[in-house]
Amino acid sequence: MGSKLTSEQSPRRIAVPLYLWPGYGSTPCAWERLLASPAANPVVVVNPDSGPGREVVTLFSAAVAKCQSVGIKVLGSWYNVDGFFIDEMYHWDESQLAYYSLVKAAAELPHRQPLLVLNPGCPTFPEAYLALADIFVTYESNADSYTSYVPASFMVKYPSSKFWHIIYSVDLASSAKILQHFKQQNASWLYMTDLDLSNPYKDLPGNKIWQLQLQIADA
Repeated sequence: MGSKLTSEQSPRRIAVPLYLWPGYGSTPCAWERLLASPAANPVVVVNPDSGPGREVVTLFSAAVAKCQSVGIKVLGSWYNVDGFFIDEMYHWDESQLAYYSLVKAAAELPHRQPLLVLNPGCPTFPEAYLALADIFVTYESNADSYTSYVPASFMVKYPSSKFWHIIYSVDLASSAKILQHFKQQNASWLYMTDLDLSNPYKDLPGNKIWQLQLQIADA
């Protein structure tokens, strides 16, 4: 497992939910485009089949190894990943703290320091959960709503490396406004895509949107 990432190491970085098999999608393949961008120190979430799938797939094993060879952290299940991405986190109250404490304990196997990400998709969850993971997705919605995003008041007490924003349906006309709003947030991790809600993670965004976020990661 790779070492955990910190806000000091990574002021702004790209984290990519890429629910696409290697070799498929746009040309060049999304995985090839990702591998060509190691300077942004991205993190990628692999999702073979709405989760790890029933068996190890050689294509994913090879893609994970290539990512790690250039310094890209990989989240998922199996495949010797660097950490875990837990989607659809319960966020209404503290009743599931014990459950997510068990998730954290299971992820922290002996002699490993996995990166653990929980995704409530919104900022409205109890502060007590923040001790249970490294990163939280506190925005996962469309571009139209993003400029109205307001974090929970307690989030300013925590490092920006704790928070990740995912914005879909971003067009070039709105991208500058989206990026400006992101820069004003206490969040280090960004992913924006021009793909829409039908499946925003089936490929990387178009090249112009992709390059814009790579630039902010390098800044």
